[in-house]
Amino acid sequence: MPPLKKEIAATVIISYNKNIELPDEELDRKLNLGINFKAWWKEYDELRIQHYATLLKDNDHSMLVLLPKYSHGIYYQNPQLVAKLIQDNFNSYKKE
Repeated sequence: MPPLKKEIAATVIISYNKNIELPDEELDRKLNLGINFKAWWKEYDELRIQHYATLLKDNDHSMLVLLPKYSHGIYYQNPQLVAKLIQDNFNSYKKE
């Protein structure tokens, strides 16, 4: 994906270092995949963080927020934080 244009504000929220969830473990057992989920998620997290950091690196109006131990549904776990980050990003961009 190409970097964002400088004039586009973005807030990227990434959950990382998450707890291994029961559906992951059940799928692994059911299909006998032998996945080491802790190592797999660590590598996946690093790739996502690097990808989004590259995407946003030249954009003055963007934020990359890392939230350890959150699940995929950050907006369910902490809707106030998600709303605040979006509002803060919007407010910082509209001032210029």
